[in-house]
Amino acid sequence: MATTSVSETGYQLPTLFIGGGNMAQALLGGLLARGSVASNLAVVEIAPEQRTKLQTLYPTLAIHAAVTPTLLASTKMVVLAVKPLQIREVAA
Repeated sequence: MATTSVSETGYQLPTLFIGGGNMAQALLGGLLARGSVASNLAVVEIAPEQRTKLQTLYPTLAIHAAVTPTLLASTKMVVLAVKPLQIREVAA
């Protein structure tokens, strides 16, 4: 099953990526290459160096240091783009 943030009707769901490593970068790159709107995509990355890298790679994306209630309220889909051992910590 492919991950996408565009529904069958063409409406793009606001999508939040938790984690900004290789998995998230591959998914973001594919979504943007297929026409996803950057304003409907956001990333939460806790590592400052990785946030800087993401901002360089994807200057139009919203990159955040932490999840906030406001950020979650504006999101319809959350992608946990972290290593399996980190999922329990991230989902808590």
